[in-house]
Amino acid sequence: MDMRKCPQCGAEIPAEASFCPHCTASVRHRENAVPPSRTWHRHLRKLIALALVIAVCAGFYSYLSPKTYDAYGEIT
Repeated sequence: MDMRKCPQCGAEIPAEASFCPHCTASVRHRENAVPPSRTWHRHLRKLIALALVIAVCAGFYSYLSPKTYDAYGEIT
């Protein structure tokens, strides 16, 4: 089993150890995680809401528009 020295107290610890069992110091360097950007998600929700508003407006326009036939272009 590979051993190494603790940088804090100098005790022998296993090479795969995350902390020293003698002084409880962390022996692995941690990096701060950066959360992924979700700006595309926000834009997608706005686009879906806009499409829904357009669809509702088109439906109301179609429902409320007069249903007349003016015979334009009819050949008699």
